[in-house]
Amino acid sequence: MLAAATTALGFNPPKATEGPLTVEIAAPDVVHALREPFNVEVWLNSSCSATLDANLEVWVIDDWRIEPGGGRRMERPVRLAAGAKERVQMKLTAGPETHNAHYPIHARATFTDPDSGEEHRVHAIEIFVVDAPRPSARGEPVEIEAGATSLLQLRGQHVRLRLGEQGTTQSLGVGWHGSDRETGTHFAFSSADRGRPLSCLSVHPPWRKGWGTVWADYDLILPETKPITLTFSTAIRDHTEKEPPSDGVEFRVAAAAHGKPLQVLFTRLTKSKRWENASVDLSEFAGQRIALRLWTGPGPANNTACDQGYWGSPTILAGGKTTKDVETADVRVRRLMHTWQLARQARDGKSSNWTWQTTSAAGTFGAAVTTGPAGVADVIIAFSSADRALLFDGLEIRIDDLDIETIPSTEPARWKSSFSGGRGVIEANLLCCGQATRVRTEVWAEKGALRFRFSMPSVKRDKRGRPRFTLVGIGPCFSIKEGAAIHGAMFKDAIAWDYSEARRVYAGLGNVAEKPGRFDLRGDGFNLSTRHVGVDFENGISLVQACDIFPDRFHVDPERSLYSLQTHHDGTISLIPSEKGAFAAARVYREEIAGFKPSPGVARLKGKMCLDYWGTSYQHGIDTVEQLARYGVTDCVYVWHNWQRWGYDYRLPEIYPARGSHADFLRLAAACRRHGILFAPHDNYIDFYPDAEGYSYEHIIFNEDGTPQKAWYNRGREAQSYRWLPHAFRPWLERNVALLARDVRPTAYFIDVFTAIPPMDYYDRAGRFYPKTETIARWSECFDYVRAAFGGAPQISEAGHDTQIGHVAAGESDHMGVAREGSRQWAWNTPCGDAERTPWHDMASHGSFILFAGGLANRYVGGLDRRAHGYGSDDYMSLTVLGGRNPMAHGDASLETIRTYWLLHDICAELGRRSMETHAFGDDNIHRQTVRFGDDAVVYVNRGNDDWKVAGVALPEYGFLARAGAVRADVTRRAGLVSAFAESSGAIFADARPERNAQRQVIDFGPVATNGAFRLLRDGDAWRILVLPGCPSSEIRLRPQKIAGREGVRIEKIEKLTPDGTAAGAVSFKQVAGAIVFETAAGDFGYRITWH
Repeated sequence: MLAAATTALGFNPPKATEGPLTVEIAAPDVVHALREPFNVEVWLNSSCSATLDANLEVWVIDDWRIEPGGGRRMERPVRLAAGAKERVQMKLTAGPETHNAHYPIHARATFTDPDSGEEHRVHAIEIFVVDAPRPSARGEPVEIEAGATSLLQLRGQHVRLRLGEQGTTQSLGVGWHGSDRETGTHFAFSSADRGRPLSCLSVHPPWRKGWGTVWADYDLILPETKPITLTFSTAIRDHTEKEPPSDGVEFRVAAAAHGKPLQVLFTRLTKSKRWENASVDLSEFAGQRIALRLWTGPGPANNTACDQGYWGSPTILAGGKTTKDVETADVRVRRLMHTWQLARQARDGKSSNWTWQTTSAAGTFGAAVTTGPAGVADVIIAFSSADRALLFDGLEIRIDDLDIETIPSTEPARWKSSFSGGRGVIEANLLCCGQATRVRTEVWAEKGALRFRFSMPSVKRDKRGRPRFTLVGIGPCFSIKEGAAIHGAMFKDAIAWDYSEARRVYAGLGNVAEKPGRFDLRGDGFNLSTRHVGVDFENGISLVQACDIFPDRFHVDPERSLYSLQTHHDGTISLIPSEKGAFAAARVYREEIAGFKPSPGVARLKGKMCLDYWGTSYQHGIDTVEQLARYGVTDCVYVWHNWQRWGYDYRLPEIYPARGSHADFLRLAAACRRHGILFAPHDNYIDFYPDAEGYSYEHIIFNEDGTPQKAWYNRGREAQSYRWLPHAFRPWLERNVALLARDVRPTAYFIDVFTAIPPMDYYDRAGRFYPKTETIARWSECFDYVRAAFGGAPQISEAGHDTQIGHVAAGESDHMGVAREGSRQWAWNTPCGDAERTPWHDMASHGSFILFAGGLANRYVGGLDRRAHGYGSDDYMSLTVLGGRNPMAHGDASLETIRTYWLLHDICAELGRRSMETHAFGDDNIHRQTVRFGDDAVVYVNRGNDDWKVAGVALPEYGFLARAGAVRADVTRRAGLVSAFAESSGAIFADARPERNAQRQVIDFGPVATNGAFRLLRDGDAWRILVLPGCPSSEIRLRPQKIAGREGVRIEKIEKLTPDGTAAGAVSFKQVAGAIVFETAAGDFGYRITWH
């Protein structure tokens, strides 16, 4: 017998038992060779007292085959005597298209138990890993087309290395990339920011067995056209404080006609950590097949320490017009001045071609655009108010990772511009992928924004999606304030000018960073979660940048004065200037540009508190629902994450029936329905596990290099999943929804990840390219389908980027802050002078998308103390009310959960129904924020260390005051102590924070006073008081006239209440100075007060 497979590689063991039959698979853990058969055994072990007949099915997937039979599936009957064991032998072969990834073999036996007569199916699954040398790629020459061809797109390079001066040359293979375990040689397709980000080859010469050199040979056929030039940049990596510096990396370029000895055409030894440009003339090889070599080696001492070298954007330019006319510094400065003057004139109403006047609630500006010899790449954009201006020096645009100004043109006059009817057009015919490609930029003003649309009309893209825009963003910025210096350099006479620094930047769910350092904020639901960013410049002008294609990053580089929202693909960028701050421009974006519309589920979710639970006990959930209902905590949605058939995030998409007792899971759903709580089970269509039914790499996303894309790694199960093709999961989704609709009948639904990870460009197994817009469309369809199938159930997802507004109703926020002391998990590691959370996402999405508070507590706290910053903390709750967001708490009946609901539910429900109007910093302090909502609602929040006296109250750290009509809530300092209060037409909540009130001081809240914590519900002629769980014995003082809102109120009696609402005896009380005073006992649930 083969040794049974272990669980060392994770996943469930390859053994299963149903009734009297056990099926077990014995196979290797790792397969090291393709096309070579290996033995597999399936063992059937009967514990039955009689003969057992079973039908055994064994199957594999994709390019695997089983012998005997030669197919992917075999089937045979097996008869087992009483208590017998039977072995079924076979051979498996991995076909040549098998990937280095995880593969399953399934063995399923179907039988009738001769003792009980019951039918059974027992299903065992073995997962093994393929780690086999890839079939060597054929070294066919690549024909280089006219135009620009990036060597990074060619994956047929032959990589070789040599150890020492006289060592033997070793081949790593055609198409090889990665790291060589023996020598440490590294050759990878990557990107590096050496002054600016570039796609590159990242190369480290051999070092583990001594120094060496490494090179990549390209077999190319060059076109007949001339000139032909190889352009690239070189640089090396940074070293840490604990590492010695590199003594330099040597870069060489060699070439020769096919079969001829190589000639070294370029060499450079460099220690530079900034890109250094280079070019090599290949015109002498026009029309020939050549070998082109990129060689990398250590410095003169052959010391390989920190010798990571970068070949930045290596590109062959063939034919066309490639000469770039260059503006002198004087000419460019004069054009900057001229553009500014045009914008000033436009602001004053003197319009001309390429100028506009933009007017919005954020201010009136003149805008102007002028073009230079590099066309759209070196446009100058100006915005001018009455006495100040912003100017942007060019646009950063790349096509297929090539700077647009380097791509040859088919015409002598590369760029043409025209202006008509208020719209400008800048376009050129560029040689992209061997075809003349019309590249167009349209510019116009609309509703307070200057807008730029980038397109390639009538382009025919190849299977790999080329040509396409791979980077679009604005360039560096100057700011002007008349009569003032710009960084000490006067902007005059075309002799001296300098860039401008931002005072503040805004992005994501909501962070403001003052005096930002250099950083890249990645586009996803946790970081750059919005399609708009804001910048306050030192001269008093603010700017919002927005894109209609979800961004890749927010690139901040103060040294270059670069504050650029960067995206790719055909799309539109909108620039919205403001005299009233970035939030005013963000409101213009919301109302005039974004076009956000709420999904049908938003109305059903407004005001509801999110109860979020990750445990496994359905009985806990039932008990929680019943207990919360007693305390009136019912306007909620209960998100239940861990229930799936095989456990949380394992063997997806197989989720039904519920793990453990499915009957108890149904009881939990029923309890929620009974009390009006929406029930939202967790689902996932990102992670596809290889042991799931129907798994195939035909359903998996592939990376650009042809490898399947890994998704979540389940550490607890040591199981690796792979990422679903967005257009492939629909049949599995429909099956799961149909199963859940039969008996669970969710009233809301949580689909993981879709608003958390960035929507990605992707490839399928055949190498076809799909843009991120396809991903967004398929994920959006998923939400729409599930909502309709469950009768309008609101859809919820993780984090909350804005790509699927109109389809998903809510996100669980995960609103991370900026790390203030070094790097920590679940925080933005963005260097800056100071930072604070803000409602940035909310200003654009409030009313069309619901954000649940700060999201998961462990993500919100970012490594800080959970009690001080997590669920139920003043920190967490003050952010919730700042954005008028729905509250969120742990899915239990704890003091924190009930306190959060009693304090925030009514005010947040009211704010959620009103528009967000303005945002301002009190005293120009980012930790003191005021947000105004429609109909004169207002929220003041102090997130600074010192008290803030505002609107007649003192706000402590994380204190707030919120008013919306007759609804109010606050955390303020009263009589020197921090306390909380909320009031609406139906309820009063008074919280003297007894756990912190060591002297048991009675706090006066107006209509009531206490040294405890309770909620008073106005129920006609009988008021009910519910005591906050865990509250010690306390004094309660009631002022009936203020509670009832009229004179002549008389209290008849006070009765103690049990949790089921029955009276449990009278409570004595007294009248003191017009107040009714009585004492509560620790552990009391509540009281009923009868009055007339």
